[in-house]
Amino acid sequence: MAIENYETYTKNILEMIFNNQDIEQLLPYLSKNIKAMGLNTEGVLTYDDIINHLKQYKSNQFTFFIDEFNTNIIYQNDSVCVSEGSFILHMEEYQATTQYFYSIVLKNNQIELLHTSIENNITHEKEESFSLPICSFKLDKNLTIIDVNDHLLNLLLYHSKEEFLNDVQNQWINCIHKNDVYHVIETLSKDVSSLERHQLEYRIRRKDHSYLWVYDQGQFIFNLQKDVLVQSCISDITPIKNRELNSLIEKEKYQMALKDNSISILEYHIHEDRMIIDILDQSKKRVYDHYLDYVTSSKSTVFEEDKQKIVDLFTQKSKGPIIFREHQRNSKDYYVKSLDATTIYNSNDEPEIILATASDITHRWHEQNTLKQRAQRDSLTHLYNLEAGKYIVNEYIKHHPGQKNALIVLDIDHFKEVNDTYGHLSGNELLISLAKYLLFYTNQDDVVIRLGGDEFVIFVKNIQNDLNYLCKELMNHLDEITLSHNRLRFSMSMGIYAFNTSLTFDEAFKEADEALYHSKRNGRSQFTIKYQS
Repeated sequence: MAIENYETYTKNILEMIFNNQDIEQLLPYLSKNIKAMGLNTEGVLTYDDIINHLKQYKSNQFTFFIDEFNTNIIYQNDSVCVSEGSFILHMEEYQATTQYFYSIVLKNNQIELLHTSIENNITHEKEESFSLPICSFKLDKNLTIIDVNDHLLNLLLYHSKEEFLNDVQNQWINCIHKNDVYHVIETLSKDVSSLERHQLEYRIRRKDHSYLWVYDQGQFIFNLQKDVLVQSCISDITPIKNRELNSLIEKEKYQMALKDNSISILEYHIHEDRMIIDILDQSKKRVYDHYLDYVTSSKSTVFEEDKQKIVDLFTQKSKGPIIFREHQRNSKDYYVKSLDATTIYNSNDEPEIILATASDITHRWHEQNTLKQRAQRDSLTHLYNLEAGKYIVNEYIKHHPGQKNALIVLDIDHFKEVNDTYGHLSGNELLISLAKYLLFYTNQDDVVIRLGGDEFVIFVKNIQNDLNYLCKELMNHLDEITLSHNRLRFSMSMGIYAFNTSLTFDEAFKEADEALYHSKRNGRSQFTIKYQS
């Protein structure tokens, strides 16, 4: 049955809600799908919630009556009416006066949606009424806007409807955060198939380009052209979302602390460039403003070569974990620390806080470094072994293309006779002494490798001086090597390959090894230099 006067009908329903007559008389006017906000409550009430609330409300036995009732019909067809307005509610026992504002959606003469709010201390001056912000739009691909009320404009900081519609190009979809558009469209499309009321949480953009989280509950209605329209009633839930963000941060801190009670927890505020260290221990808590400036300054105890790692982590240019070293103040010792980070995003999906854990791994790092060094070194001479040496040489050549380098291959002449005459211990002593000798007569940056047995390789980087001079130096000072067997005399042969293109270790070694055999075929105790053609 169509209602001829929705204004009177709405007033009668509101009177039934607020007066103290039997609640059973009100039940036929309440939809089973009803949702309500207000009525001196927080949150959204369902049908059962409303019944329980009204029973408690009416048990007070106070006498109420409604005065100065007014309403504004926003939309109306044969089955649906959307209206908003205000009224004065008097309570005779205390001569109290309260102004109520309401928004109501009626479908088939029953309340589907009700929102009320209260303004106390009523004066005779005209005050701006409050009701729920509302937007009506078509359910098309752009959510074309049909109408908005002043309360939505105020919420979004616009002065006029024309200004708002022009800014969003008459499309509600342009007001929705881009990361929420798919969710909104999908939910509305799903709900319209069953003509269910929709309930959504998403973000909408204000005039100043900030975003609000809103709770959108609304109704599907049809216009005269049979288009599907959406009547959305908007509630600002940004404070709730901010509390959720704070709870998330506290939860992350708690979980970090549970992982390892020996770690330090750091809280970096991105926009303020502010760092709080040891946030769970007030006695150790430190606060750094302009933190990234501090890290890169001379005041910082972080190793110079590790400072950029920290800057990159907290500017989100790299992901953790990272390892950095930090000097102990007033000491030559240093700490080695591992730093891992988790980014916390605000309600607009912007990175806001980085929570990080710093763990002292000094002892473990030294142990691992020792093992790594052992794996790379020859156990007898402590020079690089072939695998490590080859890797270092190839990496250097790859990153220094066109540079003039040389590879020297050498071995001890008649080394088997040394072992046979003086024993393997003396042979080992000779290898160890020769390794020290090669390190002494080469540059600190050159790479000295033991291939195995009595064979050695020297990689000479970025040749600046005459190769002949270096080779003569290596050949002419062998008598400086002192051994327990003073009678032990030896010589060595060398092959050298000089090149300036990006060869691999194996390619350069093949050429140098051929030069070595040339030296041996020509009487040993000499060197042969082969230049790249």
